[in-house]
Amino acid sequence: MKIRLFAALAAAALLVSACGPKDPADMKAEDWQKELAKHGKHFTPDGFVNSAAANDTALIGMYLRGTMSVDAPGNSGNTALAMAAFKGNVEAVKMLLAAGANMDVQNSTGATLLLDISTRSTANHIEVLKIFLDHKLQQTGATELGNTVASAFIKAAEYGNINAMQEYINRGVDVNGKGADGLNALITATNNGKVKAVELLIANKCELNDTDKDFNTALAYAEENGWPEIAKILRKAGAKRFKNKER
Repeated sequence: MKIRLFAALAAAALLVSACGPKDPADMKAEDWQKELAKHGKHFTPDGFVNSAAANDTALIGMYLRGTMSVDAPGNSGNTALAMAAFKGNVEAVKMLLAAGANMDVQNSTGATLLLDISTRSTANHIEVLKIFLDHKLQQTGATELGNTVASAFIKAAEYGNINAMQEYINRGVDVNGKGADGLNALITATNNGKVKAVELLIANKCELNDTDKDFNTALAYAEENGWPEIAKILRKAGAKRFKNKER
């Protein structure tokens, strides 16, 4: 990631070299701020966030050299990283993380960036998810995600985002992990009628008969909430119906 950061800074230097004789290596923070002004850009958090929204790594580099705080939120409440992730701007995400951006911040809707990206399924958003998950592993020094990202994995299951779910699984997520509401990915996918998500969880040896706080299994939810196809899949896999402490 540092290589990409240096490359973007070099691109910013090329922008500067076209505007004046000063050697970019000798430029101070205020010089970079003046260069941004020459390009019609204000040295503000909004300007920085907008450069991330546009996936303009050269401008991002200029803001950073001008000492813009990498986690400064714009007027929308989003940081540059939050906006880059929302847009699926892969290169901007890589550069901002290399510059130390915090991926654990919340976006303007109050969701963490990992939770939000788990609801998005374009190729670029899946690529951003991969970057985030690998960054999370690097941060923790772990080789597997385990239960550390349970809520985000469950969110992917809620949306039936099987490509995102697979990226979690590839990195050792606990497929039986529970969210704050006590529900796991299988029950959540079942509640939302996400057939392929249910099949993916079963293929990855999830616990079929785990229950919510009222001792309802995924099969109970499927039968009661009108998902006969999922109920059939669960029964075929060996699922049972435990309800109201009856076993």
